[in-house]
Amino acid sequence: MQASSSASSEPVSAATNASGTPDPAEVERGALQRLVDGGMERLRPCYRRELGQDPDLEQKMAIVLYVTPSGKVADGALRDAYDDGEPLRKATLLNDKIGQCLDTEIMSWNFPATSWEGEVQLTKPPVFIVRFGAKPIALDSAEADRASLENKEKVRQVIHARYGEFGVCYEAFRSRGGASDRKIKVKVQLVVGREGLVTKATVLEPAVLEPQFGDCLLGVLRSLSFGRLQSPGGTVVEYPLVFVPSR
Repeated sequence: MQASSSASSEPVSAATNASGTPDPAEVERGALQRLVDGGMERLRPCYRRELGQDPDLEQKMAIVLYVTPSGKVADGALRDAYDDGEPLRKATLLNDKIGQCLDTEIMSWNFPATSWEGEVQLTKPPVFIVRFGAKPIALDSAEADRASLENKEKVRQVIHARYGEFGVCYEAFRSRGGASDRKIKVKVQLVVGREGLVTKATVLEPAVLEPQFGDCLLGVLRSLSFGRLQSPGGTVVEYPLVFVPSR
């Protein structure tokens, strides 16, 4: 389950068909309500510590599930939830540990098998949004843009936290006689899979870089883990590594 962008908390209407039989959305809403009622106490400890820092966290959280026709929960996402008309807040990267904890419980849920396709929501915090159908969760263009920005921000934070290791590569390069009188910029490209692991790392610039220096940098990049990302195909990030000689 992945930290992501926004989700409306507007409920789906619960009407009946012209024949008087329950609307399929109402049937699925009932199944969702029973699962939430039975599982909420197992979910709440996942974010209890964070509630101490942000008492409104439960109000801001939306859990989006994709359920296959067999009733299996096949995918999920964790998003910020908004009330109708509420202005957008600054995008936040909801704690990955919360998502992983929720994932363990929610991915074990089983809904009744159904041929119906659609979406139902429960608005009692945290908001639950369940999409029933044969295809995974599809993001609209605005959500996709936000997800891309958040993925790239997560990548930036992780790289920044490991910058000391890139510095070791740079100092070893200098000790071998590498340029020590000027700033060096190395532009790299990462392909990060959905689970947050680097599947490919490449030096884009400069065209010629001392092999040992380049291999050292790529070795650090390939060892990074970013936590589960939202976009189904992962994300591609170009990042400049800048090295300045110590005085």
